[in-house]
Amino acid sequence: MSELANINAMNRSLTGVYELSCQASILSGHGDLIGERKIRERILQIRVFHLNVAPYSSSLDVADCHITVAKVIVKIISKLGGSNNALTLRYEAQLADHYHAAYVIHRDIFG
Repeated sequence: MSELANINAMNRSLTGVYELSCQASILSGHGDLIGERKIRERILQIRVFHLNVAPYSSSLDVADCHITVAKVIVKIISKLGGSNNALTLRYEAQLADHYHAAYVIHRDIFG
């Protein structure tokens, strides 16, 4: 995690999302997809919380987070390679949930 120490103090975010995104990118680079997924889901929770609490995030931020989590799940499924069908089915269900949530948000905003 020494890469996190290199983050400039001027780039600190009020919600901590920027720092968590940096940490998730580092984990992704090291191949820790489960750790990346946990952090991306935490970012999603923060974005949802800040829909109504300052500093505010937008619904599109939440939709983007759902899509980002879904992309990580796709990486996990491809890494499994069909070796564990029960686990693959669970991840596919979660993948569908995240893509559907992003779709609903985009539909509500853009029609």
